[in-house]
Formats: sequence, structure tokens, C-alpha cells
Amino acid sequence: MALAKLADGSVMIVEAERTRAPVAAECKRLIEASGGRLLGAVMNRRRLYIPDMLYRLLYQRVSI
Repeated sequence: MALAKLADGSVMIVEAERTRAPVAAECKRLIEASGGRLLGAVMNRRRLYIPDMLYRLLYQRVSI
């Protein structure tokens, strides 16, 4: 927070499926209250699940 007002902007990094919305909102509020400018947010550790129907369609029709 101390460096937020010295930088042109800040990017908030949140962990997917772990960081709750009220926590992220409070972090945003703290950055802006300290004189910083929030440019956006990035989610890390995002898992991309393949639906079972799509998985079967793509991988069970492979003949060797």
C-alpha cells in the first residue's frame, strides 16, 4: 500500500477459487484509499476443467 501512490498503477493478483470477493473488494478499497490507482486484477492458479461429455467426444474416438 505504501508504494501504490508512487506507481502509475497497480495490478491485484488473486488466487482463483480461494480468494473471496469481500477480501478482494477490501484490498481494492485499501489501494484506492492510500492514493493508488488499480488498473485491474489477475487470477492465478486457474484450473480449466474439461466437461466429461467433451472429453469422451475428443479422446475415446481415437483409434491406433
